[in-house]
Amino acid sequence: MPLTVVLKELGRRCVALVMSGELDADSQGDLARAHDQAVAGDPDTLVLDFGDVSHLDGDGVGLLTALVVRARQRGRSVRARGLSPEHEQLFALGRLEGIIAEDVTALGGQTASPASTGSTGHVAS
Repeated sequence: MPLTVVLKELGRRCVALVMSGELDADSQGDLARAHDQAVAGDPDTLVLDFGDVSHLDGDGVGLLTALVVRARQRGRSVRARGLSPEHEQLFALGRLEGIIAEDVTALGGQTASPASTGSTGHVAS
């Protein structure tokens, strides 16, 4: 299943990229478009939600690494949620575990839960 990304505002300065499907080499365009749309409002924090990602491989980790580097160069923090044990292993292999914080509960008193309020926008499918 191709990658689908939905943007969700979690607060004034925080945007989640809620992903579903397969995050692999074929996801590059979809992930880049989602990132560009997410940062258009100049958020301080990006939350990468992996809860419905059915497949993540080394190419997907490479795409995430590039996204994280771009975000951090612009002063944004990046958080992750919904990581499966397999995702965590790939993050460790790709050395992302120290770059992406997994604690999303400290985001201005809000959590990155599906119940969070805010606008939602479909980005890629």
